[in-house]
Amino acid sequence: MNIKDIALCLTEFSEKHDLIGHAIKSCKVAIENCLEENPEEGYPLSEIELRFEKQEFVFKHHFYHTPCIKTQIGLYRLVQGAAPEDESGRYGYYILDTDMNNHFDDWLVYEE
Repeated sequence: MNIKDIALCLTEFSEKHDLIGHAIKSCKVAIENCLEENPEEGYPLSEIELRFEKQEFVFKHHFYHTPCIKTQIGLYRLVQGAAPEDESGRYGYYILDTDMNNHFDDWLVYEE
């Protein structure tokens, strides 16, 4: 099996389990929970755009004992007149880790 075959298998796994969709839903929950606990941090969902940024496969890690896929969603502040590919409104990201059985960890990071 070569890297292209591995990438195809991972893409099929991601699509079958809707990892991007789950990451976006989980990100929204994390943002709402964060705003509830710390209203001065971040922005309400009505003022942001969530964009899929990347997925990474971690097959060897000093902490995790099983391979996982990290799905990253970028957090962008809605800016009037900005093009969809404009990166200037980016203020953080969310990562959802998934192994063969479930979503087991996540991070919400504000970079501002």
